[in-house]
Amino acid sequence: MEIKFGKEDEKNIIAAISYIPFLFIVSLILAKDDEFVLSHAKQGFALFIVEIVIWLLSKIPIIGFVFKYIFGILIFLVALYAFIEALIGKFWKIPLIGDLSQEIKF
Repeated sequence: MEIKFGKEDEKNIIAAISYIPFLFIVSLILAKDDEFVLSHAKQGFALFIVEIVIWLLSKIPIIGFVFKYIFGILIFLVALYAFIEALIGKFWKIPLIGDLSQEIKF
């Protein structure tokens, strides 16, 4: 059995991998000229920056566990939802992060 992907499916997969940490770079390299993929890559980059900030804040004694577990799980769920939306060909603008990502110039 052979699975065939169309051009649209490839674009959706490339957009979806933007939400896996570090892999937004792959999306930028493979489809920089595609507006759909670029929008997802920008959001993936902004989400990655937020993940780094949460990781740094999780190192604070006593209150760090709040950042590590509560915000960490929240960011994971947001990334998972955005990943799924990209796979089905939709663009979900992440609240707050989506607005900031539109300002990013690659």
